[in-house]
Amino acid sequence: MSVQNIPDREIAAALAEMEALYDPQKQLDLYTDLYDPATGGMYFSLPAVTREGFGPNIESTAQAALPVALYSDAEKKKLGSWIQSLQDPVTGWFMEGEFDIASASVGKKQRNHFMGMAVLRACGMTPLYPTATERAVQTPPPAADTPDAADDSYLSSLDAYMDWVKNSYDWDGNDPTKKHVWQAGNDIGDFSAQLKEMGWLDTVAAFIRSKQRPDNGLFTDEISIVGISAVTKLSGMYTLTGTPMPYMDKIIESAAYLAETARFTAGSEPYNITLAMRFMVKSAGETGIDADTQAALRRAAPRFVRGIAGAMKDFRKADGGFGYCVGGPCTHSQGAYVTPPGIDCSDVNGNQLAKGVRNDLYWLMGLETPPLFTDEAFYARIKAKMR
Repeated sequence: MSVQNIPDREIAAALAEMEALYDPQKQLDLYTDLYDPATGGMYFSLPAVTREGFGPNIESTAQAALPVALYSDAEKKKLGSWIQSLQDPVTGWFMEGEFDIASASVGKKQRNHFMGMAVLRACGMTPLYPTATERAVQTPPPAADTPDAADDSYLSSLDAYMDWVKNSYDWDGNDPTKKHVWQAGNDIGDFSAQLKEMGWLDTVAAFIRSKQRPDNGLFTDEISIVGISAVTKLSGMYTLTGTPMPYMDKIIESAAYLAETARFTAGSEPYNITLAMRFMVKSAGETGIDADTQAALRRAAPRFVRGIAGAMKDFRKADGGFGYCVGGPCTHSQGAYVTPPGIDCSDVNGNQLAKGVRNDLYWLMGLETPPLFTDEAFYARIKAKMR
């Protein structure tokens, strides 16, 4: 079925209006301009390109979906060698030269780890040194009384890690001095594959799953962006342990309500709403969601389109891409300074989130997502810049 054949004209018009925001040529131009031929990596935003104090980074390189499958062996080696060069031989973390491992946030270190490893795998390469997670299992770092972002002692043992998980975040919604559960998703959920490799995931997941609220399906007492974002970011606690998410009907209703009523200020907010639906379905595994849940998701799909499709125009920037923030540039990611202030521009993170929302809304309506550009077209642009 195509958009034109959707019987609900309001929904068809909303999807068509959203589609007009995504200019395939400008999308391809943006990714081409952010590509760094010297390293094979990607910059976060156009104002950061070749500006002192900024460089290509691991997160943007992994998020940009580079067409590595089309690369020659030499091209894969160049990209992989750059990632390898960013690994610290002492700690095993991957970190760009403009940042300091000792002061980097947990989220920055862990995101660089799993994204750097993903790029290396795509290139058919491995790290030069044992990674931080391998060291935690083989030779744990010394324990400390109070682990913080500059201290890896929270990885010294499963007990130390669980103590950090339980005491760093506001799981019960009554301690604003602790980090909220969305941040737990960034710090713990994004690290779930590594936790599985370390043999710690089952214990961590059991604790986190116990914090899901049965009345709304979220990880917060109220129906909120933080609560639904935690569902998305902590989904590995279900999908990687073979555990279907409970309270699916509540999750669908909470997400649809937020799609219709929330005022979005960050690109991750609509994205986490729609992606929660995908991960919810994924958690059911090969058996899939039951007929009642399927029906509830089909009924709710137009509500997602109504609430989110039109909101994407607020994230579109003058350069034709999408930014993470509605007003002004996104200057930081995981606490790291990635874009100069004062220039309202698109960025890789925000653009990928906007593309993800587009994909999810088509999926919710049972439609195939029209490609914006092909891997072959992107690769041809990259090859031209390599010369």
